[in-house]
Amino acid sequence: MLKKTLFCLLFALFCFAQEEDEAPSIPQYLSSPRATMIHFLESMVVVKQGQNSYEAAAECLDLDWLDPITKNSASRRYCEDLSYCIDRIRFVEAEKIPLNPPADTWVFAKTTVGKQELRIQITKMADGRWLFDQRTLKDLEAYRQILRDSDVVEGVQELKTWRSEMETRFPWLSKRYVLLQNWQWILLVGFVLLAVILERLILFLVGGFVFSWLEKKDVGIRGKNRKRLQIPFRLVAFAGSLYFGLNLLQIPEALLAFLLRTLLVFVVVASIWAVLNIVDIFSSYFSELAAKTSNKFDDLLVPLVSKTAKVIIFVIGVLVLAQSLGKDLTALLTGLGIGGLAFALAAKDTIANFFGSLTVLVDRPFEIGDWVVIGSVEGVIEEVGFRSSRIRTFYNSQVTIPNSLLTNQAIDNYGRREYRRLSTKIGIQYDTPPAKVEAFCEGIRHIILTHKYTRKDAFQVYFNSFGGSALEILVYMFWQVPDWSKELAERHRFLLDVLRLANEIGVEFAFPTQTIHLFQAKEAPDTQPLPPDPYQFGQNLGQKIASQTLSMDHPRSSNADMGQGKIGL
Repeated sequence: MLKKTLFCLLFALFCFAQEEDEAPSIPQYLSSPRATMIHFLESMVVVKQGQNSYEAAAECLDLDWLDPITKNSASRRYCEDLSYCIDRIRFVEAEKIPLNPPADTWVFAKTTVGKQELRIQITKMADGRWLFDQRTLKDLEAYRQILRDSDVVEGVQELKTWRSEMETRFPWLSKRYVLLQNWQWILLVGFVLLAVILERLILFLVGGFVFSWLEKKDVGIRGKNRKRLQIPFRLVAFAGSLYFGLNLLQIPEALLAFLLRTLLVFVVVASIWAVLNIVDIFSSYFSELAAKTSNKFDDLLVPLVSKTAKVIIFVIGVLVLAQSLGKDLTALLTGLGIGGLAFALAAKDTIANFFGSLTVLVDRPFEIGDWVVIGSVEGVIEEVGFRSSRIRTFYNSQVTIPNSLLTNQAIDNYGRREYRRLSTKIGIQYDTPPAKVEAFCEGIRHIILTHKYTRKDAFQVYFNSFGGSALEILVYMFWQVPDWSKELAERHRFLLDVLRLANEIGVEFAFPTQTIHLFQAKEAPDTQPLPPDPYQFGQNLGQKIASQTLSMDHPRSSNADMGQGKIGL
C-alpha cells in the first residue's frame, strides 16, 4: 500500500513538472507571417475608422528592445509608419503570405538607398511569435521618406494623422535641417516657449496667491525664502512641459530615452524639493497656530510630524527616482524585503530612536518647555526630533539625547508639578520663651493661609526639634504656581513676611555657636537637693506643665475661614 502511495505522489510531481516546463501557448494571430500581417492590417483598419487604439496593432511589433520610457509613444509611431509604408508599397494579398516559411524571416518588401538596404519583414521570435522585427522598425523612417510622394494603393483606406496632413499641405516641413526636420525644430521651439510661459504662470500663482494667503494667516515668508520656495515649482513646470513635448517630436529612440530619463530625474528631484517646501510651509503655519495655544503638546507634535513627513517623502522620492532611472521597482522592493533583516540589524539604533519618538508622541512624558531630569541630564526641553531630543541645560549648553533612551530611562518631569514645595527648618535662640515660640508658629500659619498662591489644606508648622544651637521650627508648605519664576517670587514674599513677624514678636534667629564653661574645682557646685522620691516628683511636674500648654488642639484657622474668600489675599 505504501509503495502505491509513493508511486502516485511521484507521478503527480512528474506531471506537474512537465506542465511547468511546457512553453506558453502562442496567440493564433501571431502564429505565422500571414496571421501577423492580417492581424496588423485589421487592427489598423479599426484605427483608420476613428478608434484611437493602437494596442492590438502594437502586438505585432517587436518592442522588447525599446526603453520602457519610450515604448508607448514609439509603438504608436511605429504602427503609423508601418501602415503608411505598407499602404503605399502594394496591396496585401493574404493568401500569398506563407503559413510555414522555410526560413525564420519572411520579407514583405525591400529597397536600397545608397549602400543601405531597407526591409519590411516578419521574423520568428525565440518564443515562437512572428513579429515585425527590430530592423524593420528602425528602417521605417527612411522607408517613409522614400514613399513620401507616393499615393496609397487602390482599394486601401489611407491613415490620416497630423503628420501626414502636415506633409501633404506643407512639404517643406519634412525637409531635414541639421539633426531634425523643420517641423521638429518648430515644435521644439514651441514647447520651450510653452514651458517658459507655464513656469511664469506657476511663479505668479505661487507668489500671488499662496504667499498672500500665508500672510493673511500671519505666516510671514521673507524675500530670500520666497525665492527658495518658488524655485522647485518653476523647475517642475519647465521640465514637465519639455517631458511631454519630447514625445511628440518623434526623434530617435536612443536619444529620446536619454532625454526623457534626464528630464524625468530632473522632475522627480524638483518634485521632492517642492513637496518638502510644501511641508515647510504647512509646518510654519501650524507652528504659528501652536504658538497661540496654551497646549504645549502642539509645540511638540508639529516639528515631529514635519520631520517624519520629510523622511517618508524622501524615501518615496528615492524609490521613484530609482524607477525613473530604469530600475525595476518590484525587484528593488523584493531586494529590500530579502535584505530586511540585515537592514534592521544595521539600523537598529535608528529604529529604536524612531520608536522612542513614538513613545514621546503617545505617552507624552514631557512637552516643549518642561523642566526635566533624564538620567544625569537636567534642563528644559527645547526640541523633539525624529531621532533625538534636545535639552537646554541651566548653564546654557545644549544636550542631545537619542530618543531610544526615553523608552528605558526614568523621566523626572518638574514641569508637571501641580504644587511647588518648601521644606525648611527655622532656628531660633534657645532663650526664646515658650509663649513666643507658640505665637511665632501660629503667625507663620496665618501667613500661609493669607498668601494667595499657597496651598491651604496641606501645610505643617511646628516646633520640631532641639538643634545643636537652636530651637528648630519645621515649615512644610506648598505653592500652586505655573513656573519657577513665580515660585521664587512667592518664596521671597513668604520669607520676608516671616522675617517681619519675627521682628514684631521679638524672636531672634539663632546661628551656630559654642559656649565654653570653665570649671573651677575650689568652688562648690550650685545644686538643689531633689525630693526623696525623684520619680514621683518628675511625674507631677510634667503633668502640671502639660496641663498649662499654650498650644491649640488644632493650630489652623477656623473651618469657617477655609474657602470663604477671607484667606488668600
